[in-house]
Amino acid sequence: MLSYDARGVPNDAGSVFDGRAGVQHVHYERMAELVKSLTHLEPPEYFTQIALERFSPYFERPNESGLKIVGPRTYYRLVFPCEESTLNDLAYNFDYVHADGRKPNSYVTGLSERIESWQKQLRARPLLEYRRGPGFLVIRDRRPGRTRSDYSLAENETKVYLACDGGATPMAVWKSLQTGDETAIGLEDVEDFLDEMTAARLMYREDNVYLSLAVPMNPRMTSANANARITSAKAAVSNSLVTSQVLTQ
Repeated sequence: MLSYDARGVPNDAGSVFDGRAGVQHVHYERMAELVKSLTHLEPPEYFTQIALERFSPYFERPNESGLKIVGPRTYYRLVFPCEESTLNDLAYNFDYVHADGRKPNSYVTGLSERIESWQKQLRARPLLEYRRGPGFLVIRDRRPGRTRSDYSLAENETKVYLACDGGATPMAVWKSLQTGDETAIGLEDVEDFLDEMTAARLMYREDNVYLSLAVPMNPRMTSANANARITSAKAAVSNSLVTSQVLTQ
């Protein structure tokens, strides 16, 4: 998917998928569901299948990704009326199929439509932002398709929510709240709160790691972790659908 800076602006232009072997349809379904929580961020400009280019790992080692190179893209034959072997030497872009016969375009429609909707919804300036005060945090949710809501968090809840701005486990959050030999909140309370925030789509959970999704109302007033939190929106998505910055299925 995408990485973002503290303003919610993407560091990449778009998103691609490659349908590599070992990645299941359900991963795209999970991504389509997750997109509902990310509409306060800038959407990708495009969603498209990867291009197989000469010198790329997909070209050099197609078997590792479950790909089979078919040959040069069709348009090369219209430009260079020569033998296939010569055309293979001239071409830079190649057509390919998946060795196991899968056809990603047949099951990424849901995600593709969700991203298209995300792009259109951006015009309404959707928001999921927070304002921090002394001992409290107010989260303002104005994302499309959701009830306009304001959440007011008390001091300990604020600490828990902000502790997840770069992604954290309940245990890590709980330990961060310790002062000396005491904590103001129990581990079970932390877990319950994180689950409540996830159910409200104010957080994203990947395995046992929770990531807060609201962005600061004034990013200049936040810590460096704010940037890490927004960037982690991609990392969290990537863990469920891709490796590094390629959306897989």
